[in-house]
Amino acid sequence: MKHERGKKSRKQREASKNQKSGEGLLSFLPPEIIINILSSRLPFRTTMSCKSVCKPWLDLLETREFVKSHISKSVPSLAVFLEGEYPKPYKVFEYVDELSPKRVPRWNVVLNFNLPCTEPPYSSVDGLLFLCSRGIMSREIFKHGILRREDIWWPRDLFICNPITRDYIKLPCPPEFSSSKRRVHVDTFGFGVSRTTGQYKMVRVFHKLVLNTELGTAELVEPKCQVYTVGTGSWSGIFSIGPFKYEGNAKGAFLNGNIHWMVRDMYGSSVWISCFDLETELFSTFCLLPCNDGREECLNVSTFRDCLCFCDNSSHNEIVIWLMKEYGDEKSWTKEFVIRKRDGDYNEGLMCPIKAFPNGDILMALEYSKLLTLYYSSKTKTFRHVDLFGLQSRFCIRAVAYAPSFLPLKTLATENVISF
Repeated sequence: MKHERGKKSRKQREASKNQKSGEGLLSFLPPEIIINILSSRLPFRTTMSCKSVCKPWLDLLETREFVKSHISKSVPSLAVFLEGEYPKPYKVFEYVDELSPKRVPRWNVVLNFNLPCTEPPYSSVDGLLFLCSRGIMSREIFKHGILRREDIWWPRDLFICNPITRDYIKLPCPPEFSSSKRRVHVDTFGFGVSRTTGQYKMVRVFHKLVLNTELGTAELVEPKCQVYTVGTGSWSGIFSIGPFKYEGNAKGAFLNGNIHWMVRDMYGSSVWISCFDLETELFSTFCLLPCNDGREECLNVSTFRDCLCFCDNSSHNEIVIWLMKEYGDEKSWTKEFVIRKRDGDYNEGLMCPIKAFPNGDILMALEYSKLLTLYYSSKTKTFRHVDLFGLQSRFCIRAVAYAPSFLPLKTLATENVISF
């Protein structure tokens, strides 16, 4: 009897040891239940720590089923770049779903990291960040009879990174990517994933800019397009895409398997939304019915509340936020918010809504010389500049919406995947 009690005690000790390591839990719960718990009921930083619990959990968190489940439930965050901070200028901020005592949103920094690219994130899809470093080229050009030297920024290196899995790839340079003194490119990019095949693709739209140094003029040639499919290791052929003008600083907004840019007619002033289908690799356009002939530098296309969003900051009196309630239906543009300005506040730069609160307040980002975060009170009808990160007085900040994921690049790419 004494021997049996001792034997039972050893079993209890072994069970306790297994529970501490997580193996005991795995032996009793089906994998789908564990996937549901880890993908939807824990902060992503806690889920990251679960990789270190035991080997079965590590294997489970790398399965396609878990990655897909986590992406579908991932809570939007922000990926932030602090210009001038070394050695770790990149940070991921997680939104805390409550207001601080000062009635402003709260964010916690949950991840710090460094990359060989020292540029702000360009865009993000499924937890993958696209980054584009830029080189600088000097050229001479005549203006008003005077020979001047100007600097032109042009894309140099392209990266895709997952800060959660701590890996990245450097994409090969596309054809016709380099610049010369007489011919440069105006580039814009988009990044997204195909709805059917699940392939991640990079889209480059570029104009050739032919310079005439004698006359001091530049001619913008109609745009062309190249596509890079992650895992193939190469860019597709170049093809023309129609008479539209794409801005070099425009960031493609990804929604519903398509990438969207705001464009203008090269031969007029009308504004359109250019749409690239990542599955068919074909372009189409949406008519931007609500837009007037506003200042181009104050018009912005993004995504908000799972809708295509157009934010018009071109008026001195108000900011108008439009949502396309039924994707692809031009008649479904709805004026969702009209925000009155006082004394011409924030008349320069691109506005982008980040979050709308139940009481009608809105958190917005204003990108001009640097990123500013603004809190609009629907009660007082006024803006308040808020320092969400406690850093804005010290650094020039750039940020993109970012939903963390455990999608490992090594499962997508045949390219060299580098860990950091």
